[in-house]
Amino acid sequence: MAILSLSIFSDRIVGQTMPTTHLIKEYPVTLGQTTVRLRVTRAQGRSAHCFLIIHDDENTATEATREHIQSAGGTMIELDSGGRRHLVFTMADGQTVTVDPNRLFTDAGLRRDLQRQNPGRSYGDDPAILREVKKLRRQVLTLLKTYRCNPVIAAHNNQDEHAVDSPEERGFSILSYAEGGREVKLGNTRRRPGNPSRVVGEDPDNFFIVTNPRDFERLRGRYNVVLQTRRNDSTAPGGRGPDDDGSLSVMLKTKRYINLEVQSGDKEKQKAMLADLERVLRGKKLQKQH
Repeated sequence: MAILSLSIFSDRIVGQTMPTTHLIKEYPVTLGQTTVRLRVTRAQGRSAHCFLIIHDDENTATEATREHIQSAGGTMIELDSGGRRHLVFTMADGQTVTVDPNRLFTDAGLRRDLQRQNPGRSYGDDPAILREVKKLRRQVLTLLKTYRCNPVIAAHNNQDEHAVDSPEERGFSILSYAEGGREVKLGNTRRRPGNPSRVVGEDPDNFFIVTNPRDFERLRGRYNVVLQTRRNDSTAPGGRGPDDDGSLSVMLKTKRYINLEVQSGDKEKQKAMLADLERVLRGKKLQKQH
């Protein structure tokens, strides 16, 4: 595995030195004629947890996670794709390909996303294009293993949820997993009492997606949280597991995976949720909101 750069440094504030040390590495991945990078930031501290930022336009998640590991410790893996949400790369024959980096973790989901992002083309059936995109998949999974990311914690941002009459017209939020929401119709909400769990007065844009029932129980009552379905889950609609959209949550549906969603721009909320998640991962019980 090639390492592009390595540096060790300490953050400084006027008159004060932060007590953490950061180790930064960059791993280049060449897709066709385009190179993107996976950047790893490590900080010494109490926490050894690992956080993934897969969408390069979700700046609130990136800033909140970086500040979190500076104070608590841990590892952050982030994709640098030029500030864009989607990867755009050029093949040797000049074809331009667009793909969502969080839709390439399963073969079926990757083919489906290539067709959606590149209408009128058969990129989902092109072996050369599939081979290039899978380079990034392999590198991400290699880093998650190298840095012992268990559980895998993905930090994301979403846009403001606008309440409308039809659940299908809503943006992505905890409401998407409630009765009538699109995630329920896709089989992504595990059927069990109290799932999803909503906190009265809590912004529906701010929520957790988890695959572990224990994480669900520890987070519910304090935060909005949904327990995702598993493979061959008889509690899901039609007895199926989650919709195979190629996302990391689907690939890790039988593993311990945590997705932290916060409305874009609310960095302090994301930092607070990250801090409470650390407590949950240490076996602490959070005080419920009233």
